[in-house]
Order: sequence, then C-alpha cells, then structure tokens
Amino acid sequence: MFEALGSKTINKSNFKNNLEKDHKPGNPKSLKYNKLYFLGEINDTIAIFSHTRGIYMGGYMQQKNKPVFLRNGFGIDRIMDDTSIDDVVKYEYYIGFYRKNKRHGEGFVVKPNGKMVKGVWKRGRLLVREKCDPSAEERERIEDMMRELKNLL
Repeated sequence: MFEALGSKTINKSNFKNNLEKDHKPGNPKSLKYNKLYFLGEINDTIAIFSHTRGIYMGGYMQQKNKPVFLRNGFGIDRIMDDTSIDDVVKYEYYIGFYRKNKRHGEGFVVKPNGKMVKGVWKRGRLLVREKCDPSAEERERIEDMMRELKNLL
C-alpha cells in the first residue's frame, strides 16, 4: 500500500514559499470547506495541497471543466483534531486511499495519542474498523510519511 507515493525527493522550499505566500496572517485567504488549495507538485500524479483543517500529500485529479482539485488515489492527510485547545494543536493523520475526495478503500488513522486504527472506507464512510498493531516495518513507514509531511511545513 505504501509504495504508491514512491520515494521522490521533495523540494521543500517550493511548498513553504507557496504556503507562506497564500496564507500570510496579514493577508488571510478565505478557505472553503473541503476545497483543496494547490501548493506544489512532486510528480505528474502526486502533489501537496492545503485545506481548511490541514494539509494533504498524494494522488489527485482535477474536476472536469472546473479549476477544482480532488483527492484521488493514495495519500496522507494531516487533519487538525477537534480537541485542539488554545495554542496546543493536535493532528490526526489518515494514510490510505481516496476516491473523488472521499476516503475509499483501505487506510490507517493515527490519532493524536499515537493509537492506530485500520479500516476500510466506502465513499467516506467507515465500514470496517479494527484496532491495529502494525508490524515494526509498517509502523516505521507510517511514521516516516508523517515526518515527511511535518517537515514540509
């Protein structure tokens, strides 16, 4: 499952520049719910996007005849947790497959406390949920992906 993102080298300064330019505190940009804002491209099928509650790196598609991007394929999504209080921001990660901007297929959710849940989604709804104790290799790969996404910011 994890080979979908590949092992491309990412030009971090390009993403930081786009993020800073588009989201300066003095020049706020109104973000629409569930809309993706393009930050940069890794290759033809993988890019980085910001959205109202976080940042997404992975596969995408553009809606026909519209300048709208959708999560599509394998990706990692860092989402601000609703339990964030004051200046302490907590993040939840989803690592898995998307179809037309909705979780669809196998995936992992990593909670802010580090617990992992493995599941199967269909059109954004969780169908099968199981507590997950991934192998050391899977856990290391998941943590590497989370670190890579954190380092972009």
